[in-house]
Amino acid sequence: MRIQSFIGHAQTSIDAKGRTSFPREFRRLLVDEDGAEVVVSPGPNRSLILFTVKEWNAYMDEISRRPRTKQNQEFANQLLAFAHCTKLDGQNRISLNSTLLKHAMLDGEVLFTARQGKTLGLWNPQRWNELYGLSTDDALATFDEGFWVEEPGRDDI
Repeated sequence: MRIQSFIGHAQTSIDAKGRTSFPREFRRLLVDEDGAEVVVSPGPNRSLILFTVKEWNAYMDEISRRPRTKQNQEFANQLLAFAHCTKLDGQNRISLNSTLLKHAMLDGEVLFTARQGKTLGLWNPQRWNELYGLSTDDALATFDEGFWVEEPGRDDI
């Protein structure tokens, strides 16, 4: 059985040129069709989102099907303007430009976290822990509630 999506998390350093190692645990899940090229865009809550090219293209298709409202058009304009295409170099690093580093408040360290499919969140580690770190009773309760969300037709949980 082959896992089809990223799982887990990894923390790496960022050098003075904005380069960071693409974690081995995620690199192993890239297949030939994914290639060495990825797209990094601003994400919610001052994060970044890393997409394989295939995932980026699927996301762009989804965005193009949204109603042509002012809000959707502004979002698409901003997303496309600030997205950055980068390739894994010979040392398996990706490059993040200054705009993305500033958006995610990245300085010295980056936390890669799995998202749905072959996308990753890139976070300031402190920011991620404040939002999702399961370090408080409230955070643990919210996490626990996620297991009990009712799904239509499912009574086996």
